[in-house]
Amino acid sequence: MKRLDAKLAQLAEFPRYLWFVREACGAAVALKAAAWTLLSVPDILRSGTLRAVDARLSRLHPPVRDAGVSTRWERVDFGLFRDILMRRCYWPGEAFAPRRGDTIVDLGANVGAYSILAARRMGAGRVIAIEAQVCEHEMLVRNVALNGVGGVVTPMLGFAGAGGLFEGGEYSRMAIDLDAVVREHGISEIALLKVDIEGSEFALFEQPPAWLRLVRRIAMEVHPPYGDVDALCAILRGEGFDVRIRPSAIPEAAVYLYAERAAVTAAQAA
Repeated sequence: MKRLDAKLAQLAEFPRYLWFVREACGAAVALKAAAWTLLSVPDILRSGTLRAVDARLSRLHPPVRDAGVSTRWERVDFGLFRDILMRRCYWPGEAFAPRRGDTIVDLGANVGAYSILAARRMGAGRVIAIEAQVCEHEMLVRNVALNGVGGVVTPMLGFAGAGGLFEGGEYSRMAIDLDAVVREHGISEIALLKVDIEGSEFALFEQPPAWLRLVRRIAMEVHPPYGDVDALCAILRGEGFDVRIRPSAIPEAAVYLYAERAAVTAAQAA
């Protein structure tokens, strides 16, 4: 029943998805997306996702507008834009939206979709974009250059946390010391920590690191197959965060966790 509900939710999202494509990429691209969606109905029903349409849009790699600014992409999974800009997975409310002068750490930056969109919104500030996959990191570097945000986004190759999808092999040899990153870049506050590291997030917070004291807000994709979501929430609450969970399109595979320093929340309410 849950799987059927997820499939129906994806189909119900179709009009909103087309409107998003129109706003982000223009009417011509939206018309193509509408046609591709109709052609992809069997795939959508079978998979319970819109990824078949995302894949076609990814091959088209259109410029994407956000907040009046256009970005260009040599290669990117268009589904990232749907998640970031339409579903607001990493800035669910105004408090989480990137602001001028912020320092953001993006763990699991992939090819830079979130980092570059955040940098263009911020205008000034910095994004430390960390990605463990060599090929994705190389594309991250190229997308940063293509969009002229090299002065804001600093790409780094490294693996944060432990376990998860990328356990072992080359990734374990590329472990990155985030305390060292904080010292090297002179970071005194992290306005937002964005995390999508495919299950390694549980080990990242198991023993709360020193750098966590600098973080004001966290937006994180959490992967239940690799750990205990409730235990992760308890750790963050113990570190002074208010925490809430939001389901994803496929909640058994991933949920979204939003954490905000209790002091920050209280100051906003005052």
